[in-house]
Amino acid sequence: MIRIRNLSLRPEDGEEQLWKLAEQALRAPVSSLVIVRRSVDARKKSDVRLIVTADVAVADEDGVLALVSDVNITPSPVYRYDLPIPSHIPEGRPVIVGFGPAGMFSALVLAQAGLRPIVLERGEPGERRAEKVRHLKESGILDPESNIQFGRAARARFRTAS
Repeated sequence: MIRIRNLSLRPEDGEEQLWKLAEQALRAPVSSLVIVRRSVDARKKSDVRLIVTADVAVADEDGVLALVSDVNITPSPVYRYDLPIPSHIPEGRPVIVGFGPAGMFSALVLAQAGLRPIVLERGEPGERRAEKVRHLKESGILDPESNIQFGRAARARFRTAS
């Protein structure tokens, strides 16, 4: 992929204009385009512009990059995370408390590292939680034993079931 910075568009321009600008900058046909960053340049009130950074694919990336001398055109950075895999697997198994987004991701990464995590989740199955949320909305009564992601604010606003 090739990264092109500072493509300038008028607010009314469509995506096809962005493709044309990318092809003009590279002097080559673009096969795919992904917008990486978008900003608005409103310094001149009479000429507001959208400034776009895009990653594009072309048939011969190395050849195109060799012919282009614009500082705004560079190879796209490659972001890669190498999972730290231990040289030996410890005897104990890691314990993850909660299966929200962070718990799921932690379990995934630990499993990929070969550590066989144990996940503990408090609360009822999803179907029962949905019923508890519906009951909370209808009655205003929060069941403190069923985590429905409201936290402290909910306990301050709603009375708890006894």
